Amino acid sequence: MDNGSDFRSKDLRNFARAYNINLHFRPMGGPQYGAHVERFLGTLNNRLHNLPGTTFSNVKEKEDYQSDERATYTIDELEARVVTELVRYHDDLHNGIKSTPLSLWKKSLDERSILQTNNLHLPSDMERFKLDILPSEKRTVQRQGIQLFNMNFNSEELSRWILSKDPKDARKSRKFIVRYDPRDMRHVYFYDPEDKKYLKIRNNDSLIDRYFKDRPISLWEIKNAQSETKSHGIRNVKTKQTLKIVSGQQEMDKATRKRNMSARQRQEKQRHRIRMTYQQLRRN
Repeated sequence: MDNGSDFRSKDLRNFARAYNINLHFRPMGGPQYGAHVERFLGTLNNRLHNLPGTTFSNVKEKEDYQSDERATYTIDELEARVVTELVRYHDDLHNGIKSTPLSLWKKSLDERSILQTNNLHLPSDMERFKLDILPSEKRTVQRQGIQLFNMNFNSEELSRWILSKDPKDARKSRKFIVRYDPRDMRHVYFYDPEDKKYLKIRNNDSLIDRYFKDRPISLWEIKNAQSETKSHGIRNVKTKQTLKIVSGQQEMDKATRKRNMSARQRQEKQRHRIRMTYQQLRRN
């Protein structure tokens, strides 16, 4: 890996330790050690810059191209587009290996193959694997549950851990591992240290069921709504107000996708809906 802070995080070190993975970092100033990865990223960037709405790599390259007016992809659609590029890469014939990466990977799992890796450790529980790789925070359990990103998450399963003390220092509150998927903040995953398993804990706000029962709400949407409200002079925004704003934004995104409107039109409608929400908040 390169030496980015995300690759040196405590979360990644713990994940590697749990799954018997040895972490190796590139020497400083040695980009050639990641040439195969950088080449693919270059190819990916070139393909994405061909999509309508690209912002290009710099102002000079962009010139008078109007990115907002030509944009057609939402964030979710762009994520799906990147995934198709990954699938395409693994199914492409690579001259260097005289095969496709996917075929070579499958062959390496065959015990009769000379490519078979010794001491191969594949996850036995894929659901647990997915949770272990999510980002985490350390949190105490209060009477109202767990607070994360200005939201409360609670469940009866947490009751035995309420106000518990650190087993190593009774003067301190005990902190627990709480994992979350930033793409869906309707719940988090509390790691029970005694049962050694994750508990799915729901977002305790009643408006989650009302506005986001059938669709996720991302951490980015929540932070964006909080940032928007602060920029308009509304401080200490309550969670309910934030959820209403995000729900309105998602409804507008859904409507614009159906009508295949441009990104500029979508943004204008979002700003109008937010302005109306601010006016309502001030009246209240």
